[in-house]
Amino acid sequence: DPSTCFSSTAYLSFCSFEQFVVRQNGYVFAGESVVWSAAIAVLDDLGTRRDGEANAEPGKARVREAVASLLIPSRIRPLVAGATVEYAEGDANLPRDDDDISWSRATIVSRDVHLAVIRMETNAEEKSVYLGSLRLVEDE
Repeated sequence: DPSTCFSSTAYLSFCSFEQFVVRQNGYVFAGESVVWSAAIAVLDDLGTRRDGEANAEPGKARVREAVASLLIPSRIRPLVAGATVEYAEGDANLPRDDDDISWSRATIVSRDVHLAVIRMETNAEEKSVYLGSLRLVEDE
């Protein structure tokens, strides 16, 4: 169902479909030196023409519906001052091992278009970092 395939209520055997597909739950999918995205694979499958469909329009409609389900206000949480984040340090170049990047908790002190000032949880040190090195901490 395109409207719920990315929801937190659709479950696989070990985690929610949202954790596995949208957030990839920390898993790295790589093959032949290319990164594989579970979310893109799901969208590709939704867009594939089904038996009995005369053209590609029904597939495009399924993809639009699935993407729209991700863009509702309750699912979009901005990176704002006071937000708890995880900060990535290490080598982000592919291919990489799990040990190449470490995640540390921090709080956003301030931010602009490209950078944020964060306060590290472990030692209260403040750092200026690019937004791409941050991810929001999910509610437990």
